[in-house]
Amino acid sequence: MFNPLNIFSKLIKSGNEKELGRIQQIINKVNLLEKDLENLSDEMFPKKN
Repeated sequence: MFNPLNIFSKLIKSGNEKELGRIQQIINKVNLLEKDLENLSDEMFPKKN
């Protein structure tokens, strides 16, 4: 069944959806940093810039 409201809801994000998208970008950046840092020894970690 065709519902025009579904089209509008997909085109126009709610405030919560926008915030979740912004937060997801931050999470992705943190996850990339984690991969670089997880192999560092305890001695090398404080020296990492």
